[in-house]
Amino acid sequence: MKSVSSLKGIIFVLLSTFVFAGSPNWDCDGDYLLDNLNEYQNNGSITAGIFLDGVNTVNDGDMFAAFVEGELRGIGSVSLVPDVVPVFGEWAGQNQFAMLIYSNESNGETLTFKYYDSDTDTVYDISDTYEFIADMTEGNAIDPLLFNFNSSDVSTDACTT
Repeated sequence: MKSVSSLKGIIFVLLSTFVFAGSPNWDCDGDYLLDNLNEYQNNGSITAGIFLDGVNTVNDGDMFAAFVEGELRGIGSVSLVPDVVPVFGEWAGQNQFAMLIYSNESNGETLTFKYYDSDTDTVYDISDTYEFIADMTEGNAIDPLLFNFNSSDVSTDACTT
């Protein structure tokens, strides 16, 4: 009886490790939300198309995040563009990220980005940067900002919120 109880405990620990291994440490509670957004006075939005090795591989569970000097300022949620070709063109039926980014500055902060691929449990650094401008609206479902990076751009940063 004791061995069955021990086996259940081992299985629970292994399953817990697998289930909770998914999100990168810059979303500490794994809810895909920026938890301190009420600390900021300004925001702006980005709609992004992500290309890893030239292919849009975005799936549910993936994350796209904006940082200022290593501080998390926004997490993008996966959005499926409606599959209506006459309206959305080449983006019809594809995944993009919609993200609100926060700051206490009205402009001038440099945004850097990371992409989390949930299929491979890998975080990638994106070399593109943008300047934060309060109330900015960059990209949309028809013409998103494009972020291209390679599978060799694996992040080595220890990012935290």
